[in-house]
Amino acid sequence: MDKRLLLLMLGLSLLLGFLQALRCYRCPHIIHDGSCKTKRTTCDASFGKECALFMRYEGDTLLYGSQDCRYFGRNISILECPFYISVSVCTKNFCNKFRDLQLKRDRCPSISILFPSHE
Repeated sequence: MDKRLLLLMLGLSLLLGFLQALRCYRCPHIIHDGSCKTKRTTCDASFGKECALFMRYEGDTLLYGSQDCRYFGRNISILECPFYISVSVCTKNFCNKFRDLQLKRDRCPSISILFPSHE
């Protein structure tokens, strides 16, 4: 009887641990230096949501970004020279921490490469 009760308690504790909400950082407006324009808080991602980090760059310069709990589903990177947009989603507690991207300067080819001079 004691073993069954112990197994039941172990099973319930695992189930409750599994059902805990995912915790994420929340900042509606990350400014150019990576800090939050307002107070950085946290959010609980309900079932189906993930932690998300959105960033928009011009060249190597961060223009703005945000952190939140969202239904998004996948990572996205969009390059429209000179702008670069990155949406990262993740499923571990506080995994949407802001980290400045180390962008390669050669992501956007220079005008001379696109239109070589014919001298």
